[in-house]
Amino acid sequence: MSHSRDSNESWARGLAARWLGGVGDRGDKIFRWELYSARLTAALKPDKPWLDLGCGHSDFIREHAARANPAVGVDVVRGSPAPGLFVNARLEALPFASSAAGTLSLRFVLEHIENPELLWSECARVLAPGGRLVLITTNRFSPVVALAGCVPRRLKEWLIARVFKVEQSDIFPTLHRWNTPGRLAAPPDGFALERIEYVEALDWTRRPVFLAQLLLAVLTRLRALRAGRSNVVAIYRRCAAEEP
Repeated sequence: MSHSRDSNESWARGLAARWLGGVGDRGDKIFRWELYSARLTAALKPDKPWLDLGCGHSDFIREHAARANPAVGVDVVRGSPAPGLFVNARLEALPFASSAAGTLSLRFVLEHIENPELLWSECARVLAPGGRLVLITTNRFSPVVALAGCVPRRLKEWLIARVFKVEQSDIFPTLHRWNTPGRLAAPPDGFALERIEYVEALDWTRRPVFLAQLLLAVLTRLRALRAGRSNVVAIYRRCAAEEP
């Protein structure tokens, strides 16, 4: 039985509100992309540059370009044209001056980085003191993510392309070198954690998948169990040189 996107979304929001709406923080009440978008919007400054690292097809640049000056998409693979600027570069070797950016964002990027220490170092270099780094990534300790890690890579890529309609050029190996709650809660020197939230994926476009994810979200409503959710949204502040 087929369902329109609008009816699927309305159905999913109703179930999420019924089972999650009265419990926990705001991460229970909205979908992961809405939570990430809200956190990113709050971190952007209209008079400061924003670098969207690993921008892909520049969806968030399109949505939020007017909130920064300028909005710059950065990716190793050139995606579709963006309303802001685009720079083709490796994230571990950013072609920007030190303290050039007011905000950095990483949307489902960290889990693919082979050497996250280099990425953190570059982020610390290009982000001005007091600036924010906002990220959303997968959680290696989630049972869903752990199960996906057991699937052979070629089969996983085929499933992602077939089920979630993702282009093969947009599928990268998943490494999870920094993707545990402990590491995400303890950033390297130069950064201070301001906020960390665990949220379930809740993909409302496919009802059976949504129901399974909703069940996991319900089972992890207790704060002590939230670190088992599949996604992490975190905000970090770039410390000033004199800060410990």
